[in-house]
Amino acid sequence: MKKVYFWFLFFSLSFCARGQYSYPVTFFQDKENRSFILYLHQKSRDLIELFSYTVATGTRQKLLSSSLFFPVGIQLLPSKKGFSFIDNGRVRIKYFNKRSPKTVDIQESLYNIELIYWIDDFHFYMSAKKGFNYGIFEVDVEGNVQTIVHEKGIDCLYPQKVGDQLFYIERSRRLGEFKVVKTLYHDYPTKLFEDKAERLFFCDINPILFLQMVTMSEGYFLQYSNQLDPEDRTISFSCFYIKKSDKGCWGQQLLFAFSLPSRFIISTYPESLCESLLPFVPRYYNGFIYFSDDTPNGLDIFRISLKTKDVERVTYCEKKQAFFAPIELDNRLFWGELLN
Repeated sequence: MKKVYFWFLFFSLSFCARGQYSYPVTFFQDKENRSFILYLHQKSRDLIELFSYTVATGTRQKLLSSSLFFPVGIQLLPSKKGFSFIDNGRVRIKYFNKRSPKTVDIQESLYNIELIYWIDDFHFYMSAKKGFNYGIFEVDVEGNVQTIVHEKGIDCLYPQKVGDQLFYIERSRRLGEFKVVKTLYHDYPTKLFEDKAERLFFCDINPILFLQMVTMSEGYFLQYSNQLDPEDRTISFSCFYIKKSDKGCWGQQLLFAFSLPSRFIISTYPESLCESLLPFVPRYYNGFIYFSDDTPNGLDIFRISLKTKDVERVTYCEKKQAFFAPIELDNRLFWGELLN
């Protein structure tokens, strides 16, 4: 049985989809309290467009030239003055008041760049590959690199910085084991790292991915079986909730399970999304985690309360519809869908 890994499939452009999808990736409010949604429209294998949608007026504006750029991994700058994206493995920044994006020329040999996360408008951190394994690095807009975590034989993935704490997923390349790790966030490499790192959870050989921290003391991550068959119609995932108790002990519990059609997230399918699993990662808003799940009619959106753990169905799609990538804005819910 063939093993399938999702670590960086959403940046693999050689198998992008021929299906059409439109879905929100982020949102913001300007100084005049006007709400905007940035959304991607995947039109074909070689064409994905980024738009800004003004909620109050219903108007939209194209933000990038589709003939020049292939934007994935959209992230807003903290100031909301622009956004970053990954274009064929390169990090670029588009300021709303500038016509052309700025390219961040990274000064070290880092590749297979995962999502980037902004600290301020001039510095971001990310997981990327250096040599034979993945580490976590801080980069400024001029491309200067500081190593945060980089260990021989270990992949460090899906970093989440909360205050001065750094959470991430650790994978042993030799044993294939997965762990959730917490340590201090350093802007320089330190030989004391091993003494300060705390392994919160050991997750055997079934891959875990997309760690998302809600606060410094709670978060969630996904897990799937290492024995899955990419030819199955759907792929099942489990979402685990992690929380630090008042006594300082970390615990975890299974929150919910969900399934996604293989044809949407496995890159060898012609109708897969270019960002693969990324648009389907559960999203947290105001005490709820929203997620999509396969139903008899298609793909519907659900939400679970972190307080009560009750699950509520949000949408009821018609035959062969697919709803995903929900965002909550101005007490309304917006989501993406399959267009054809």
